[in-house]
Order: sequence, then C-alpha cells, then structure tokens
Amino acid sequence: MNDQTNEADVDEPPPRSMQRAWIVLLVIAAALLAGAAALILISRDDEPAEPAALRIGWAIADGESLAATVTLSVDPASEGKNTIGVDIDPEAGSVFTTVEDVQIRLLPLRGDGEQISLSVALDDRQSGSATVDLAGSDQWEAQVSSSDGVLATFFLLIPDPNLFGDNAIPVLGDDPDALALYQQASANIAAWQRVRYEQQMSNGDGLALISFREINDGSDGSPAGFRYFTPGGLEAVVLGTTAWSRYPGEVWEVRTTNAMIPPSEWGGEYLGATGFQLGPVADSPAGPCRIITFVVPESDRQAIAWYAWCIDEATGQVQRESMISRAHYMITEFSDVDGEILVEPPAGAPGTPEASPVSVRQESLN
Repeated sequence: MNDQTNEADVDEPPPRSMQRAWIVLLVIAAALLAGAAALILISRDDEPAEPAALRIGWAIADGESLAATVTLSVDPASEGKNTIGVDIDPEAGSVFTTVEDVQIRLLPLRGDGEQISLSVALDDRQSGSATVDLAGSDQWEAQVSSSDGVLATFFLLIPDPNLFGDNAIPVLGDDPDALALYQQASANIAAWQRVRYEQQMSNGDGLALISFREINDGSDGSPAGFRYFTPGGLEAVVLGTTAWSRYPGEVWEVRTTNAMIPPSEWGGEYLGATGFQLGPVADSPAGPCRIITFVVPESDRQAIAWYAWCIDEATGQVQRESMISRAHYMITEFSDVDGEILVEPPAGAPGTPEASPVSVRQESLN
C-alpha cells in the first residue's frame, strides 16, 4: 500500500532525536497533507541508497514517545557468508530495559533454505554480531527477540537489490496456490471499511520511523478519513478534503487537501504483480499466518517492489505486509479490520478552512 507523494509545502521537520530521519518525514508529511492514507509511492527515478552495508532500522514506541531503535546490519547482504549485527539504541530519557543478548531467527521465505537460529551477546553499548551462511533462499524474515519477547521483525532480500541491482532477485513463475491466496486476500483488502495499522519504515542506511494510522472509509455513515501519528513527530487528521496537522508543542493547522484513498482502491498499487510463491507459516502479532511472496515490476509510475504478505489462511486476511523498493524497507501490521474506528476533528483545533479563514492557512496540495 503506497502513498501518492507530492512534496508540497511543509514548514519544519519534526523534532526527532534522529536528525537523519527528517528527509523521509518531510516526504511523509507532504503525502499526508496531499490526502493519501496508505504508504509512500517510490518514483522510478529515485536513486537507491548506497550504504557500506545494509542497515535496516526498527523503531520501538512507548506511547507518544520513542523508546529505542533496533538496527539490523547485514554485510555484504549477498548469498553466502554474512556478518549480521544488532544494535539497540535507547532514546535519551526512556526507560527501555538494557538488553544483554538477543536471539535472531532467520526464516527462509522461498527456496530450499533452512531456518537459522542465532544467539548474539551484546556489549555494554548493546551491540553485537555473528556470522551466518545465507544460502538456499533469496528472501528471508529476520526476527530479533530478547528475554522479554520480540523486539523487531525485518524482511531481507539476498542479494539486496539496493546494493546489487534490481536483477539480483530472479522473478519466478506463479505458484497456483500462492496466486489463489493472493487473490482472496486482495479481495478482502478491497472490502475493508475500517482498519488500523502500525508501519515501520527504513531507508536501508539505519533510518527508523514508526507510524500509526486509523482509517474509516465512511461506509458506516461517519465522515471518511484517517488519523496519523508518529511518536515524537507529525500528527494529522484528514476528513473529506480537510486536513489538520501539527508537530509536538505546536498548534493545529488546517488545510484543504485531497480526499482519502480508501482500501477499496489500494489494489492499484499491485497492478502487474507476478512471481507468486508460497512460503512457510510465520508468526505475527495476530497469530500464525502463511507467507506468500511476489513482485510488482517497474512501471512508468513506480519503481520495482518486492512483497511478502503474511495471510491468515482461515480468513484470507492480510496480517502483515513487508515491502522492499528503492531505498525503501517497510513492514505494516494490520489490526482491527472493520472494528469500531471513528475519525473526528482534533479537540480544540480550528474548523474547516472556509469556517476559519483568519486563523488557518488554506492551501491546495494537489
């Protein structure tokens, strides 16, 4: 699920402890205020990142604040021997528990690779690494856990296409069982009226951003819209063509925007999808789910993107979506499908642009 980005006027980057995140946050802010309720659409002209090694970040939230960042590094991120590192960086002032060692479970998602389990001791800076042979599969799920439970989940392509080129990952023929499961899950997504999701995003060079969204398409008679929140960063509400947004410590601003893209239209992001493969059963916060993998080839409107969906085989609902594209690593966890989700204007915020012409900025962000 991708956001249609429009790098429109956004005044200031949100106050984040990781200053390197501001560029991506600006893009997200622009996308939100352009009225998109899904994920970022990567331009086919975007240049891939060029890190010395693959470094994917995962942000851990504690309510309205960030608690820590978990970074998984893979060097050289190609088939064969790799050094896999874990770095845990608690936020200043957080009560994040010190972790002395972690377990890494590497689950192959296609091919004949075998599951790998590693135990990695962390030093006093909460950093550690191990060597592993990534053979037999070109797509992996890496789950990092401590004694308190799962800390982070990552989606890996080996060789990584951002380091070795788009052709590093072969496109296979369609497995009929995987294709059938995809078709069922796609139909379910198109029928969603309300949904919550948590989204992790990284650029492959250590950036980590977590965000939360609540979506209501208006089928229940309430206003169509969505709510967006990233701990320590941007908060926004979009109802119809009105968008409210603010950063921490600031007042709400109201703008004119485009209408939300509802789940019934998210399928457009997967046009041309191919290479459907049936993977193993994995874990998600909602329970066990069947992995399928596929690719959406490059087109005039977007870059190539590789996906892994974790689907509840009993219901056909997508519980988790993993995606890798140009300098773009993203995992989305869905919950509360068609639950009670009411999106309302922020308390104490100004009204519509028409109702409060003096106290707000009225902009068209088409």
